[in-house]
Amino acid sequence: LVILLSSTMVICLSAISLTSDDIPLEAKAVSVIFTGAEMMNVFVNCYYGQVLLDAHDSVGDAIYGSNWTSYSTTVRQHILIILSRVQKPISLSAGGFAAVNLDTFAQVVKSSFSYFSLLQALKE
Repeated sequence: LVILLSSTMVICLSAISLTSDDIPLEAKAVSVIFTGAEMMNVFVNCYYGQVLLDAHDSVGDAIYGSNWTSYSTTVRQHILIILSRVQKPISLSAGGFAAVNLDTFAQVVKSSFSYFSLLQALKE
């Protein structure tokens, strides 16, 4: 949760520093690199949350598509337990506040630039 919120603010403030006229070019270059690294950090976490979600969804599909009716009774009972467990949706969450997936990454970027636009409007 802290990473998502701080990344939103860091991306916003870096964008503000890029648009400022009184900041030297070298500092702007560092800001671009730092912003890219911050976005990559959030993206990697969100990407693997999405991979986990997709893998969870594919387990039930794979079992259902298999020839499970030809298995022994014990194996079929285990398959039913697995199928009942994959019925519950899962997600990786940031402190129970937000799901960590690609939608969250998009929301972080949108929020950052919304705050940026607001601060730019207040600056003028």
